[in-house]
Amino acid sequence: MNALFRLLMGVKFVIKIEGGLVARVKGEAPEEYLKDVERICELWGIETGIIKGVGRGERIEVEVGGGIDKQHAMAFKNAWRNPL
Repeated sequence: MNALFRLLMGVKFVIKIEGGLVARVKGEAPEEYLKDVERICELWGIETGIIKGVGRGERIEVEVGGGIDKQHAMAFKNAWRNPL
């Protein structure tokens, strides 16, 4: 695997949700997206989870885990594609 491929495909940011609080723990997630994550957590009462921004070629896709169900995961993905 060459260095450019690893750079394009790597994890660009990680956001952790713990106790309902949102914190960027790695990388550079945009401030606007962090605010959207906070709004979604407040709206749905989400207390824990992990959100990762993963490089896929020239774009970044959001992966959601840490106990967040599929319905709520889609809200975070939609907010990435179409900010609130």
